Amino acid sequence: MFGRALLALAVVGLAPVAVADEKLTEEQAVQVSTLFNQNEIDMARLVPSRAQSAAIKQFAEQMLIDHSSAKHNTEMVIGQLRLMQDSSPVAAELKRDNQTTVQMLQDRGGADFDRGYIDQQVKGHAKVLQLLDEKLIPAARDPAVKKLFADMRPVVEHHLKMAQRLQGSLGVH
Repeated sequence: MFGRALLALAVVGLAPVAVADEKLTEEQAVQVSTLFNQNEIDMARLVPSRAQSAAIKQFAEQMLIDHSSAKHNTEMVIGQLRLMQDSSPVAAELKRDNQTTVQMLQDRGGADFDRGYIDQQVKGHAKVLQLLDEKLIPAARDPAVKKLFADMRPVVEHHLKMAQRLQGSLGVH
């Protein structure tokens, strides 16, 4: 089982780390949700000034809308339930990955940016889908948090499919 977990991590671009089997608390799970939505917002904001492809720009606009909404919904649930967001190694890894990705994308422009951005979108959405299935949804105890993550999952899966199609149409892999 651990071997499959490492393989899954390698497929989505994560380094195999000791936190692979770590369970999250509900508070840690909502922190991870807040972070990955903010990460997507940060990356989408880079697109208008750096991307060449109109399709990439349109995709990024949709990411900005959807992830801003998801972040807002997460913050509403946090406020309603008076949850205290709690950090975790998973959250720390997401934060580090986002900083590295944003820095890498800031140094690119045009078609090179388009390739880097869409590659990161595929990897990032695959990673978040895995986190939802393996960590966030299982950590949810309150019905509002369960609903938040259950509503988020098909959107993330749709984003992954959109990014994969776009990646294929750009000839990027």
